Amino acid sequence: MFCKFSMPSIAQSEMLLFYGIFEQQGRQDAPVSMSSFVPSPAHQQRIPRSPLCRDRFVVENKVMPFAKFAAQRIIDVHARTHLKSGIMYAEQSSALLSVRGGSVANLDPVVVKASLTAVGELLVACGIGAWFTRRGILGREAIANLSSIVYHILLPSLLVVNVAKTVYTTPLRTLLPLPLFGTMQILLCSCIAWVVTFLMGADVNSAKGRQLRVLQTFGNGGVAPILFATVLLRNHPDPSVLPLAISYISFYLLGWTPIFWTYGYSLLVPAEAPTAQSIAEKESVVTLADRIKYFIRHPPATIKRILSPPIVGSLGGLCVGVSPLAKLFLGPRAPLGILTNAVQTIGSAYTSMGLLVLAGSLALPLPTPSPLEEVSGAESKSIHPYLQIASVCLVRFCLCPALCLSIILRAMSTGWVKLDRLMVFVLFLQSCMPSAQNSVLMVQLSGRQADATRLARMLLYIYSLSCIPISILLTLFLQNFSL
Repeated sequence: MFCKFSMPSIAQSEMLLFYGIFEQQGRQDAPVSMSSFVPSPAHQQRIPRSPLCRDRFVVENKVMPFAKFAAQRIIDVHARTHLKSGIMYAEQSSALLSVRGGSVANLDPVVVKASLTAVGELLVACGIGAWFTRRGILGREAIANLSSIVYHILLPSLLVVNVAKTVYTTPLRTLLPLPLFGTMQILLCSCIAWVVTFLMGADVNSAKGRQLRVLQTFGNGGVAPILFATVLLRNHPDPSVLPLAISYISFYLLGWTPIFWTYGYSLLVPAEAPTAQSIAEKESVVTLADRIKYFIRHPPATIKRILSPPIVGSLGGLCVGVSPLAKLFLGPRAPLGILTNAVQTIGSAYTSMGLLVLAGSLALPLPTPSPLEEVSGAESKSIHPYLQIASVCLVRFCLCPALCLSIILRAMSTGWVKLDRLMVFVLFLQSCMPSAQNSVLMVQLSGRQADATRLARMLLYIYSLSCIPISILLTLFLQNFSL
């Protein structure tokens, strides 16, 4: 087979055999000029006429080398191409997925080196940060301050510029599938997490059962994917690819963050009973003006959690990119381009600072004497800690990536959505990221330090083990989808 990229089956009656194209040449392997690249009348009747199948060409394996060459020419005249059983699919020239030949046993050394280099650099950088933490240079207070700077300044600065530039040059409807697929991935992973936790014999509604489901459902949607994308794409021949990938990640977060801070928060932190003071304040609100003032002074905690600085930065970039004032900030001759460049310079420090925060947070010494020490109680003994970590790795690095990529490719093959290859890469990258680090922050905010310590130790092991499956997944993906 010429290539590994496969698509859902198409009825045999819908195949257009290329043999008819070669009839006027006298033999199948004769040179063919593009001016004569027209199916014979006998085969024109076999071209599907339905809206989804019109202009679809499927080529048998035996003429695959020429088919790939011919399909690229068809793309140039806006025909939609399907190559089945060793298939190449494309909706348009800008969204052409480059399909590489080979098999798992015949990996491209360049691809293997790229994925291993990305994971290796991140591990080395995290190791350096962990060493500084263990030496006391990066103490708990320093990491907290760095985390605040990254969360409130650097990440929003990075997102506002990249989102604005992407929206300014890309139709908004093209970016809409990213938050939609983000929501779909969370729903899918949530169902998988519930089933896996139930099959393990744990109580899915207990405190630890809910914590385990959160670790299985929500991956690290912001820091880790941006770091991986930066390492993989920073030397790309096209310098616009990396900012575009970061923008895609930020649009993904528009669908991911609200669900994480509502559904995820409800699983980790039980609802608190209202205090006497809050009840008295609410009872004092009578008129509409009083209600507005009360809402401004005491906004719901859910809204404050959803409107996090990264989301505000993404929404700010979205507003700038679609507004008529975009020409003032964006473009080579923008009058206020100096402001955009300044914000972009500030955001460029996000990668290094984010690595230090990630490494330091996981390496901080915690009061628990053993990283996998079980807390006394019947509930804590319902499931072994090692089995919990194994279940999280199974869901995050095996089940979710496989199912999410299958759904994405199925949606593309049926014409439901149009995704370019970089979007597919971002969605796949999001599906195989380790558990969300902010889950520890959620528990800490609720004042439950014992649970926060337990989750942090689990994350330390999960992140340490993630280097192997992520390297394999990135290698297999890049082997079949070139960027």
